Amino acid sequence: MDLLFYFNGNLEKIAEKHKLDLNSIKIIKINDKDLSNHRKIINDISSSNFGKVYFCCIENDLQRFHYFMKMYILLTRHTSGGIIDESGVQDEFSAIKFIFIETPMFIFENLAAFFILIYYYMKLPIIKKFSIKQKKYRLS
Repeated sequence: MDLLFYFNGNLEKIAEKHKLDLNSIKIIKINDKDLSNHRKIINDISSSNFGKVYFCCIENDLQRFHYFMKMYILLTRHTSGGIIDESGVQDEFSAIKFIFIETPMFIFENLAAFFILIYYYMKLPIIKKFSIKQKKYRLS
């Protein structure tokens, strides 16, 4: 038996594209808030011996929770599953890819965003100060 976390989208269309039998899959409807409740998700996955764990959504490219969805699969020690969408795209879970490729990319993206925030936090007062000085010396 497989487990399907239904995030959003048309469930019948997803099942048709990925050739899933909805009668042999346990389906749990979740939303953004449920994804942030890690104990609930991990307990749902660990509650039974599921063959594969899937998270389904409308569009894989638009999801911002990929990293966390795969982290839940890794934390529960499942080796198969992934993220599927309505258009038939499947992002398979691989523990090695997750640990050695996606985790460093996630860390790098967060560090880059942090440095950009720091840069503009320091630059913004200078821009404001410069723009005020220009207005002072303007002749009418």
